[in-house]
Amino acid sequence: MSHSVKVQIQGREYQLRSQQDPQQVHRVADFVAEQLENVARSGSVDSQDALALTLLNLGGQYLQLKDQGGAQSIELNSRLATLLQKIESGQDPSSIAE
Repeated sequence: MSHSVKVQIQGREYQLRSQQDPQQVHRVADFVAEQLENVARSGSVDSQDALALTLLNLGGQYLQLKDQGGAQSIELNSRLATLLQKIESGQDPSSIAE
């Protein structure tokens, strides 16, 4: 179900429609507003520059987390494959090195 949620970022009001819970939409909006304020406080930048810098910061953080998650996923898949091989061959699965 789609929800209509009103949020405020940098003094501007936005009416958003989202499938997310309204509390989650407010949580995201508050996070974005906080990130924008942090960039604006770091120096004298206009609102467009602050927006671009904030997006670059958030994009970098997102990609870093995504890359870390991908590496963890590969490691977990490898460990699961080893566990399955041990089970299928009748070995004790608890002998897998952590």
